[in-house]
Amino acid sequence: MAKGDHIFVHLCGLLSHHGIDIGDGTVVHWCSGHEGTKHLGNKLIRKADAQIRRTSMEEFCQGATPKVRKYTSCAEPDEVVKRALSRVGESGYHLLWNNCEHFATWCKTSRSASAQVDAVERQVIATGMKIVAQEIAPKTGSTLVAKTLSRGAPPWLLIADGAQLVTELVAMNWFEQKPEDAKKTGQAVGCLGSVGIGAAMAGPIGAVAALACWGMGEIFGELFS
Repeated sequence: MAKGDHIFVHLCGLLSHHGIDIGDGTVVHWCSGHEGTKHLGNKLIRKADAQIRRTSMEEFCQGATPKVRKYTSCAEPDEVVKRALSRVGESGYHLLWNNCEHFATWCKTSRSASAQVDAVERQVIATGMKIVAQEIAPKTGSTLVAKTLSRGAPPWLLIADGAQLVTELVAMNWFEQKPEDAKKTGQAVGCLGSVGIGAAMAGPIGAVAALACWGMGEIFGELFS
């Protein structure tokens, strides 16, 4: 780790808590105001007493081993630290719009974003599209593809959706892949899983239909997330 790094530690399961390494043994990150330096991570949708604070590295890690988020391009370390310190004392935490990962990513890139939230949002939209396809496909005609889409939608293809989301989060939070690389890893698992399930259900036509359904889900997820 080094000054200006975006660091994170595992909370529980697939989630992680994020902050900025100031380079002197301290970290700037979201904390709960009434609970000392206990960090919030992404456990709560919002908490009125939450603040961005500067704490020791030990208090940030709480016994966990910190990891570093890698970036293809980002601001210089001094600028990252300056941005982080400029927001100390800020309140207004929100799981979906203003969490610890949004903050750390903004410090590095000047763009507020949470790869964890984005991954869940994309997958929810993609899954929703499959549910809609299950209802619409039988009404579009009696073609084999339409029937297969109807049969291949929930619940079975949702297994592939779940595997894709879990893979992306694990690749990002446990194996320290860049968010864009973790997304590709998850997509590979989701695509192969969908094709495999489709093939098992209806042979080659099922594989093609499942691939089309997965592809449409990815397109909708990108467009509306």
